[in-house]
Amino acid sequence: MDSKQRRLVAFACALMVMAVPCIAVMESEEEENEVDAFVPVVILVGWEVWAVTAAWIGTVVAAYVAGDYFDLINSDYEGDYARSQEAQLVARSISDGLAHYANALENYANIWDLTAEHWIRQAEITAAAIWPYMDSYDVNQLLFESGVYVNSSDMMSNATAQINTHFAQMVNHAAEWNSLENTATYGDGLMKIVFRYGLSSISADGADAAGGDFRANIGLVANDVTDSSNRFYFGGGSIYSSVQNAVITDIDDPSKSYRLDKGWNEIGDLSDEDVAGIYAASSGVTYAGDILPCRGSYATDVYAGIIIESGGNSEILTYVDGHLETSTGYRVNDLEIVVQPDNSSDEVATDLMVALENYDLLLNSVISTMYQADSAAHAVWNIYDKNGEASAYLTTLMVPENYEEFNINEQWLEVITVLAMQQLASYAQAHSGDIDLSEYVMTMNSLDLYCRGTIELPMTQADGEAGITEKAMYEDVVFTPIFYRDVTLEKGENDLSGFTGYVAIWGDGTDLGNLDTMDMANASIVFMDSGSTMEITQIMYQGNMVDNVSLHVEEIDIIDPQKMQDYDPVEPPVYNDTGELIRTIMLIIGLLMMVYGVTSRNWLIIVLGLLIVAIGWIASEPIENFLWDRFEYKFVWPRNS
Repeated sequence: MDSKQRRLVAFACALMVMAVPCIAVMESEEEENEVDAFVPVVILVGWEVWAVTAAWIGTVVAAYVAGDYFDLINSDYEGDYARSQEAQLVARSISDGLAHYANALENYANIWDLTAEHWIRQAEITAAAIWPYMDSYDVNQLLFESGVYVNSSDMMSNATAQINTHFAQMVNHAAEWNSLENTATYGDGLMKIVFRYGLSSISADGADAAGGDFRANIGLVANDVTDSSNRFYFGGGSIYSSVQNAVITDIDDPSKSYRLDKGWNEIGDLSDEDVAGIYAASSGVTYAGDILPCRGSYATDVYAGIIIESGGNSEILTYVDGHLETSTGYRVNDLEIVVQPDNSSDEVATDLMVALENYDLLLNSVISTMYQADSAAHAVWNIYDKNGEASAYLTTLMVPENYEEFNINEQWLEVITVLAMQQLASYAQAHSGDIDLSEYVMTMNSLDLYCRGTIELPMTQADGEAGITEKAMYEDVVFTPIFYRDVTLEKGENDLSGFTGYVAIWGDGTDLGNLDTMDMANASIVFMDSGSTMEITQIMYQGNMVDNVSLHVEEIDIIDPQKMQDYDPVEPPVYNDTGELIRTIMLIIGLLMMVYGVTSRNWLIIVLGLLIVAIGWIASEPIENFLWDRFEYKFVWPRNS
C-alpha cells in the first residue's frame, strides 16, 4: 500500500470513528424510553468516552493527512517529476553518444598507426621532387606538400565533428527549456547543464542556451604560446582565441594574416588551400579548434582539450598526462557533464574524461606518424645530399619499423636504407639475366587507364646543384601516369607544372581502340618532376575512349556529421484527485447512512445511503472533469516526490 492509499484509508477510518458517537446518541435516544433511568446515564458516559476517543483519533489522522498536504501544497510535484525524467533522458543521450565516440576514437587511433607507411612514402617522393630546388631540408614544407599535414588535420577534425554536433544538439535542446510552452516547467534555472571539473564548474540554463551564450567543443589546444614556441598548422575552419585582436600569420605568405576576435572565429573551410599553412601566432594567447601541431623550429605544443563557454564565462581544459589543466594552471582529475534539475538530488552525471583520453590517443598516433614521415624523408634527403642526386625509387620502407615502443630517427633509417640498397643492388646484379620483361604481357583489361602521346620530362643536374639541364622526350608511346595530386588529363597539351609522380611506359604508340595486348619487352618507368608536359592523342578509361579524365588521389575526406534526432522536453504529468476525493466522501457518507439505517431499522435511509454510494462511484469522474473544465479546479493528494 503506497502513501496515498494509506492516507485515504486513514482518512476514511477517522471519519467512521468520529461518526460512531453520533450513531450511539441516535440509538440511545430511541431506546431511553424503554429502559430505566440508569441506562441513559451509562449511554451518556459511553458517548462521552467515544466522543473524546474519536476526537483524539480524528485529530491525529487529520493532522497526518492535512499536515502532509499543506507541507506539499506549494510544491511542484508534477514539475519535479518531469524534470527528473528529463534529466535522465538527456543524460542517457549524452552517455550513449560518449560511449560510441570513445570507442570510435580508439579505433581511429589503431587504424591511423597502420597508415604510417603511406605517409612515409608520400614524404619520400616529395623529398625527391623538391630536393633539386632546395638548399636544405625543410620539414614543414615537406610535410605540407606531401599532404601529411592536411590529411592529419582533417582526421583530427573529423574525429570531433560528431561529438561536437552532439554537444550542439544538447545546447539546442536546452534552449527549448526556455520556450513559451516549457518555461513554467524548465525555465528560470529550474534545469541546468553543468560541466563539473574538480571543485569548479560552468553551468548553463535554458536562457543561456536560447541566447547563444552556451557552447562546448572538443578540439586541439595550444596553451599560452610564447615568442619562441608559437607555430602550428591551420588548414581553415574554426579557431578559438582567448583574447581579442590576437593575430596569426602564415610564415611563408605574410599576406595571409588574420586578426581574431575573442572566442570562436570561422576562417574559410576545412582543407581550404587558400588558408592552409604554418602560422606564427601572437604570444600570450591560448588557441584551439582546427589546429594541428607542426614540426621544426618554433613549433608549439598542442594538446587534446575542451572549450566551454556559458553566459560570458569560459574555460579551456587541456588533457595532459592523464589529468586536466585549467586555464589558470590548476590540475583536476575528473570532468563530468551533469544534467541538473532544481532538486539537485535528481541530477545525473556522465564522465567525459574517457572521450578526452581517447582523443589524446588519436593525437599521439597522428604525431607519431608525422615523426615517422619526417624521419624517413630526412633520411633519403641525406642520402641525396651525399650522392649528389635524388631518386624517387629510394625508400626507407625496404626495412620498415613496426614497433609501438619507440620511433626510429633519420640517422638509423639512413644507415639501414643504404645497407638495404646495397643488398638490392647485389640481388639485381646476381639475377639480372634471370629477369626477362618479354615474359610479361599486359592486356587492356589489366588497368583502367591508358594514354597515348608524347611525354617531355625535365632532367635535373647530377651534381646536386639546382637547375634544369635537359629534357627527356618519349615520343608517341602508350603510358599510364601515376600522380600524387588531383589532376585532370585531356586530349591535347597538358602542362604539369607543380605535379610529380611516375609514368609507366608500356611501349610504342598504337591505336588504343584496336589494342588487345602489349609486349613488356620495352616497358620502363620514369619519375615525373615538376614541369613535365604531356601531349595526349588518345585516352582509354575503363575500356572506353574518352576526351578527358579526372584522377583523385586517396586522401582523408571531410566527413559531415550525422544528423541526430532530438525529442521534445518531457511534459509534466497532470494529477487530479478531485474525483477520488468526491468518491471517498460520498462513500463514507453513504456507508454511515446505511449503518444508521440498519441500526434504526429505517429502510429509506439505507436506500438513500446506497444511492449516495452509487452516485459517488459513478458520477465522481464526470464531476471532476466538470470542475476542471469549467473552473480549472483540482484537488491533489500529497505525494512523495
